[in-house]
Amino acid sequence: MTLQKRITACDNLTPTEQKLAEYILKNAYYLTDATILSLAKENYLSISSIHRFCKKIGLAGFKDLKVEMLRYAEHPSDTTVNINFPFLADDTCMTVATNLRNIYESTILDTIDYLDEKQLFSVSTILSGANMIDIYTHAHNIYPAGAFADRMLSIGKKVRCPEGFYNQRATALSADSQHISILISYSGRAFFLPSILEILRRKHSTPIFIGKAGIENEYPQIKHILAISDREDMQNRISQFSSHISLQYVLDILYCCVFKLNYSRNLRLLSENLSLLDDRKI
Repeated sequence: MTLQKRITACDNLTPTEQKLAEYILKNAYYLTDATILSLAKENYLSISSIHRFCKKIGLAGFKDLKVEMLRYAEHPSDTTVNINFPFLADDTCMTVATNLRNIYESTILDTIDYLDEKQLFSVSTILSGANMIDIYTHAHNIYPAGAFADRMLSIGKKVRCPEGFYNQRATALSADSQHISILISYSGRAFFLPSILEILRRKHSTPIFIGKAGIENEYPQIKHILAISDREDMQNRISQFSSHISLQYVLDILYCCVFKLNYSRNLRLLSENLSLLDDRKI
């Protein structure tokens, strides 16, 4: 998560802390060599006030704040291309291509900022050891979920992607503690989430959520969360360019992380499977 997003997501900053946040974002480039003492003096604050500010925005302390300021200084703002309407009627085809490239690049950078290394490793380890993986999603997210399932199947991991109200609930009811469930929702408001999560809770099946950050506030039972870029409007847009590439990117990362946990075994299995799946002599 970027420094700007950390500050925006924090809704309990005092007026003094809000002024400090604005000062940091405005002067991040010049503050990369600052000390906690100089930052405090510049803003007429105590050192303890700086520490409290760091804690509020989810950082361990001033050292982490310095790291985030450096990142923000290197990438102070998102792409100038409109995420929701990335082209106009009179744009050339190459303008469209360039704008989409910019959206994809900025979306991937944004997604990297959201990813937590400990969560990513934990989720990858859980999936690697699962007997069965069920993916719950809907609409256009079905397609990247299906591609992920195919990749996992190539290394011997069984993944199901039930579609529709009845099939999703029936699949959840068949789960147990050895079933791992991935729930995908960009908004965190998908209609299936409450009912599926309640069934999984009763079945003691571990849920993993991929989607917009902050889902733990509404569903505290979700302990494993991989947040994706959230700059796209859910309704006022031409298409799901940003959310699609962000989800695809995270699922590709997950597959690679699971693969590398048993690299030699999975490489051998993949080679064997591909030769049997497609034996054409090309």
